[in-house]
Amino acid sequence: MRTVEPDFLTKLKWSLPWLSRYPLWRAVTTLRSFAENGATRRLIVVVANHFEPPWKADGSFCDLGEQKRRVESWVKAARAAGRALQDHDGTPYRHTYFYPAEQYHRPWIEMLAGLEADGLGEVEIHLHHGVKRPDSADRTRRALVEFRDLLAKEHNCLSREDSDPRPRYAFVHGNLALAKLRFWSDAIESADHGGKFKIHFATAREAFNIVMAAVDGRDGDPSAYRDYRLHPIRKNLGRVLNRTNRTNRTYRTMRFMSPISPISPISPIGPNWKA
Repeated sequence: MRTVEPDFLTKLKWSLPWLSRYPLWRAVTTLRSFAENGATRRLIVVVANHFEPPWKADGSFCDLGEQKRRVESWVKAARAAGRALQDHDGTPYRHTYFYPAEQYHRPWIEMLAGLEADGLGEVEIHLHHGVKRPDSADRTRRALVEFRDLLAKEHNCLSREDSDPRPRYAFVHGNLALAKLRFWSDAIESADHGGKFKIHFATAREAFNIVMAAVDGRDGDPSAYRDYRLHPIRKNLGRVLNRTNRTNRTYRTMRFMSPISPISPISPIGPNWKA
């Protein structure tokens, strides 16, 4: 089918919403530059990833062998990216991995926890629900709390706030992607040459902490506030996960997930789960 090129007036009409705001934005930007008197600006970069190893384009799920290949390939690429690219304070390029509760499979989380232990990202919570029938607030809350506690107790993931023993987490409702490293490499190089701004890679938790520090009136290098309020659970546990007495252990499935889960009868959860 032949497409019709829109005329000038049509393009102008499409552009009016942002064109009308541009003069004010430009004026504010100019005034701010005078007020800051050459102060360095900080760009906080958060790469959030819907991490779903079983996913297929047709809506079905691939087998465990393919999932294993995908996760191992991802971990290898993520480590290479972290070695190749660091921000202005030396923090490696990292992701926030939002992992679906209903697709939990222990070996995959262990691999992501290994990345987290090496400073290459952090695991947070994702959940598909209400797919086959409307979900309830109680079921959703139960799913989130059980998965939250599983990640914290078994994998040393998530975070805590000061003396509060409850794990804290970021959450998205709900698909793998490494953002283009070349783009960020060029951006950091440009920042180095220009000297007007600096780039900092952060996880969702770290970005929250940096924002809360700013709200509390803190200033200076954002990297000083990565653990301002929410502290990673594994921080005082060392870089090696404790796997003592985990051999041959079985983990019960979250049975309340069954009627609302989009997982097919051949579940990618794997043989270690029992109802």
